[in-house]
Amino acid sequence: MKDKWIGYYCKQWERTRKRTIQLIEQSSDEVFGHSPKKQYSFIKQVLHIMEWEIEMFQRAGFNIEHQLNEAEVKSKRQLLDYTLNVTKTTKGYIDDLGDDILNIMIPINTIETPFYEVLLDLIDHEAHHRGQIVSYYRNFDMSPPNYEI
Repeated sequence: MKDKWIGYYCKQWERTRKRTIQLIEQSSDEVFGHSPKKQYSFIKQVLHIMEWEIEMFQRAGFNIEHQLNEAEVKSKRQLLDYTLNVTKTTKGYIDDLGDDILNIMIPINTIETPFYEVLLDLIDHEAHHRGQIVSYYRNFDMSPPNYEI
């Protein structure tokens, strides 16, 4: 049953990530460069998704050195490559953990939390920030990508 759960999780996580990747790929220059006053910029929204994922795996004991500063992002291709690299690394760690993924506990606000709960939260977190990005598309009268993946 554990293997099935992990398989189901990975399938949904990969679909979630593909949706984020579509938003990067299909963004116009205006959307990509959008930086509202009281929200993260387009670039920072994507980086924040990746940073939170990296941090959660670091708390689980993985040594992930991927970090990209918003000021360092000079192109859509660079942001996309970074996202794909973090995705590949994360997928590898999930595969390496196998069934152990259900036994790991990590600290969240000083409370030991099952890592599988954190994994579920990562999908919600990504969807939330992807929703912010969709609003940027709409600010420029653009339709966001179709999510039927």
